Amino acid sequence: MLMLDGPAHRRIRSVISKVFTRASVERLRPRIAAETGRLLDAVGEGETDLIQSLALPLPVTVTCELLGLPTDDRDQCRRWTEHISRVIDPSITVQDTADMNAAEVEFRAYVSGHIEERRATPRDDILSLLVHAEVDGDRLSEEEIIANIQFLFVAGHETTVNLIGNGLLALLGHPEQLRMLRDNPELIPNSVDEISRYDPPVQIVSRILTGSVGLGDVTLPEGAKVMLLFGAAGRDPERYPDPDRLDVTRTGTKTLAFSGGPHYCLGAGLGKMETSIVLTELLRRYSKIELTGEDLVWRRNVSFRGLQELPLRLMH
Repeated sequence: MLMLDGPAHRRIRSVISKVFTRASVERLRPRIAAETGRLLDAVGEGETDLIQSLALPLPVTVTCELLGLPTDDRDQCRRWTEHISRVIDPSITVQDTADMNAAEVEFRAYVSGHIEERRATPRDDILSLLVHAEVDGDRLSEEEIIANIQFLFVAGHETTVNLIGNGLLALLGHPEQLRMLRDNPELIPNSVDEISRYDPPVQIVSRILTGSVGLGDVTLPEGAKVMLLFGAAGRDPERYPDPDRLDVTRTGTKTLAFSGGPHYCLGAGLGKMETSIVLTELLRRYSKIELTGEDLVWRRNVSFRGLQELPLRLMH
């Protein structure tokens, strides 16, 4: 769906959008809260890498829940997703490519088996919806179904993981904002919008112009390939007063963090809910959250901005 435009894009989006309505996403809240609690129960108190212990496994589990895939398969789905998502990583090695291709073959075979099950016995899940949905009298091909299930896993892996990690790091770097959330937890949903502006998980997207566009003193011609910098847009002083300051009370924070127009991220509401729940539960459980590493390593990727690890000390 990400790589499609026009009628082909609308065909797929019209099916998947039915799952990501506000009401549908809200129904997942208790399950997300329970899974967040389960993961933090395993962490307990002390030192942890929050990326590995919470930010990575949570969205994969939620995606499995949406698709109706067995909970016992979530670790395997996570491993496949981590390998497959390297396709957009410029630092990918020959071994990474081999691992990615192997994961792709295994993932496709796994999903294909579940597609056959849903054809025979539909359930109340996204996978059944994709298998049996009709658009203009036609059903989606197996190739389309597998590609979009893969997209759902990778999109959750790249955006939600980074939103959680970037957001918590930003708050730790602004302790007065973190204290404000402790004292006023009702501000947490608003803070997620501010975090997505301040340090968005997606930094760059590319587009092809469908018409000429004036940009300053330059006219970009129709057909030109352009790269849009979401990270820069979020720091535009003409749009956001004092843009380099994190302010969890900032209102009207409409950003491009989840793109816009026909390609606005269908899972934006879900990703923001997951991040809100994580922040709420962390602040409820722990009286102190401290960063233990000084030289944090960011993943080498021009499109996505996220930490390789987030070493923390958590204290009740």
